[in-house]
Amino acid sequence: NIFKQFNLNNSSSIDGDQLGRGGALFRFGFQLSPQLLNLLQEKYGTATDGQYQTAPTISFDRFIRACVAFKRWSKAFRLNGDRNGWNYDDFMYHALTV
Repeated sequence: NIFKQFNLNNSSSIDGDQLGRGGALFRFGFQLSPQLLNLLQEKYGTATDGQYQTAPTISFDRFIRACVAFKRWSKAFRLNGDRNGWNYDDFMYHALTV
C-alpha cells in the first residue's frame, strides 16, 4: 500500500523523490542520508533510458528487496552493541556496496 501511495503516475516504479524524506522508505521508518538514498537507487534502481541519464527508478519487487535488506542490516547494526566505531550511515554504505 505504501508503494502504491507513492507511485502517483501508476508507472509501477518510484523514483528517489518518492523514496526519501517523507517518502516510501521514510514511512517504513528508514531515514536515509542523501548519499545512502543515491546509493540505494544505483543498487536497486533501473534507468529508464538505459544510460542513467535520468534518475534510476525502483520497481515494486526491487523496492521490497531493498526494504527487506535495510530492515535486516538495520537490525544487525542495532544488535552489534559496540559497533566497532561505526555509525549507521557508514555501516549501511558498506552493506550496500558489498
